[in-house]
Amino acid sequence: MNNYDYVFLISNVLGTYTVFKFMCIFFDRTKEKRIFEIPSYIAYFLVSDFVHLAIHVPIITFIINIVSFFLLTFNYKASMKRRIISTIYTYVILMSVEVVIVLLSGYIDLSVFNEDSQYSSIAGIISIKLLSYIVVLIIQNYKNIKKGIDVPNSYWFSLFAIPFGTLYVAFQILENTRISNYNIAISISILLIINIVAFYLYDVLNGVYEDKIEKALLMQQNNYYHKQFEIMDNSYKNMKSVRHDIKNHLSIIESYIRKNDAEKAVSYIQNILNSSYGEQELARTGNFDFDSILNYKLHNAKSKEIEVIVEAKIPQKINIESFDIVIIIGNLLDNAIEAVSKLSNDKKINVRLNYRKNTLYIHVNNTFDGTVCYEDNKILSTHKDKENHGIGIRNIEKAIKKYNGTIEINHTKSNFMVDILLYIDSVDF
Repeated sequence: MNNYDYVFLISNVLGTYTVFKFMCIFFDRTKEKRIFEIPSYIAYFLVSDFVHLAIHVPIITFIINIVSFFLLTFNYKASMKRRIISTIYTYVILMSVEVVIVLLSGYIDLSVFNEDSQYSSIAGIISIKLLSYIVVLIIQNYKNIKKGIDVPNSYWFSLFAIPFGTLYVAFQILENTRISNYNIAISISILLIINIVAFYLYDVLNGVYEDKIEKALLMQQNNYYHKQFEIMDNSYKNMKSVRHDIKNHLSIIESYIRKNDAEKAVSYIQNILNSSYGEQELARTGNFDFDSILNYKLHNAKSKEIEVIVEAKIPQKINIESFDIVIIIGNLLDNAIEAVSKLSNDKKINVRLNYRKNTLYIHVNNTFDGTVCYEDNKILSTHKDKENHGIGIRNIEKAIKKYNGTIEINHTKSNFMVDILLYIDSVDF
C-alpha cells in the first residue's frame, strides 16, 4: 500500500457517509431496521476498500458498486421501482463527479475495461469525496422524493431512462480515445447536470402526483359530505311530513287497535318508520367527518346486498385530519366492499369504532373468498381502480404513522380482519 491507498481508505469514511445521505434522500428510516443499518454500511465500507485494493478493472468495480448500492436499499421500506431508481441515480451522480475530478487532475486513461487503469492523485481523491458530499447536501433539499408516492410506470420509465442512458453515453465517451481530456470533462459535467436536473424533476413529479392524490381525496370527501347532507335533509323532510299528518296516522292506527287487528297496526307503524327516515344513517356518531364517509361507503355496500353492522362510539370532535379519515376508512371499506362483492352469499361487513383514553380503535371485518394477494410479504389492496381509490395499504400505513399508530391484518379462510390503533393527543369537546 502507498500513500494514495491510505488516503483512499480514510476518505472512504466520508464516501460511505455520502452514500448513506443519498439513501436518506430517497427513503424514510424506520426504527425496526436501524439495527441492520450500521452493520450494512460498515460492510459496504469494507467491500469498497477491498475492491479498491484488490480489483483494478473499472467494469468489475462498476458492477460491484451497483450491486452494493442496490443491497443498501433493503435497509428501507420501499417498492422495487424506488430501489432501482435510487440505485441508478446514486451511482450515476457519484460516478460523474469522480470522472470529472479525475480528468481535471490530469488522468488520461479511463477505459472501463483496462486493468491497468489506476488513479493515484491524493488531492484528486480528496476532492472527489468532498465534491460528492457537497452535491448530496445540495440535492437533499428536495422534499418530495421520499414521501413514498409511487409515480405511474410511464413516468417512472422516463425518469429511469435518463440515468441509464447517461451511463451508456458516459461509457462510450470514456472509450473514445479521439476525444480530448478537456472535452470529456465538459461532456461528463453536462451529463452530471442533466442527472441533477432529472433528479429535481423526479422530486417535482412526486410533489405533483401527491397533489393529484390530495385533490382526488378532496373530491371524494366532498362527495361524502354532499351525500351526508342529502341523507340528513331527506330524513328531516320525511319526518316533517309525518309530523304534519300525525293526527291522521294516529287515528288509523287507533282504528286498527280497536278492531284488534294488531298485524295491520304494526305494518302501518313500520311504514311510518320507513318513510320517516328515508335513506337511513347507518352511522350516527355525531362526528360529521366519520358519519359522512361511513354512510357513503356503507350505503354503497347495502346497495350491493351486503349486510352491514356498525358499532361506533367516538366524540363529536376529534383531532384527526379529514384527509386521514378518508384515506384510512375509505380504503379499508373500499377493499372490504370489493372483496365481499365477489361472494354469492354470506356477504357481511362489520365496522367497529371506539375512542377511549386518547386512543381510537378501528376494526373492519368482512367475509371474502379466501384469496389474498401478496407483494414483498405485504398484502396488496384488492380495489381495481388503485389510482383513484386507493391509494393502497402503504398510504393507510403512512396516515397511521402520523398518529404513532399501528395496523394489524389477519385473515382466516373466510374472514378478513383489519385492526388499527391511533393515538390522538387530545380531543376537543
